[in-house]
Amino acid sequence: METLKIHGLTFELVKNIPGGYDIWHIGKNMLNGYLPLCQCDVDHNVNTNTLKAIKCADSQTIMRWCALAPTKKEYEIRFRKIIERFNS
Repeated sequence: METLKIHGLTFELVKNIPGGYDIWHIGKNMLNGYLPLCQCDVDHNVNTNTLKAIKCADSQTIMRWCALAPTKKEYEIRFRKIIERFNS
């Protein structure tokens, strides 16, 4: 199992977005080139013991799209296409 350690957190490197995981929009707090993934409870608390990350060149752009997805239908459609890209 390959891992990435940043800011005291450990991320398991994966190739797809596992079921039950969301893209964690932590912006510049994540190392460029890695897309952070997390599990959240119903109150949106992040489980820092199960973090994962996907290596990808456009991670900062994807995190920005994640932040915008709830605001407009066109952003949500773009976000869904991004998710499909990793899980196809």
